[in-house]
Amino acid sequence: LNWPPYLGANWCTVSHAFAASALAYWRQNKQLRRYAAFCLSPEEWFMQTYGQAAGFAGKFSKHGYLRYVDWSAKGAHPANLREKDYTAILNSKAFFARKITPESDGLLDLLDAQIGYPGQAM
Repeated sequence: LNWPPYLGANWCTVSHAFAASALAYWRQNKQLRRYAAFCLSPEEWFMQTYGQAAGFAGKFSKHGYLRYVDWSAKGAHPANLREKDYTAILNSKAFFARKITPESDGLLDLLDAQIGYPGQAM
């Protein structure tokens, strides 16, 4: 396609316009779908590369992916979030947090209280 490649996280937030445009392009381009079927991690390059090539680059958030992710585990996966991460999550201004698991009940209770949700944790 002669596009310079861009890489990035596959956990990202996109607008409806971007998603509709990318899906339309994907559906129309059989060669791209075939290429992606045989390459490693297409979800880590297609959206970023398409976004740059299709003119969405200027609309990317200057605040990053708007997700709080703790990579301190130094492995292939982010650390599971717990109560100890509550203050860091709030201070991050992120809209989403990853990776919340069933063991994160205490954190979920704190977050529920923060937003005024009366429900119970998982």
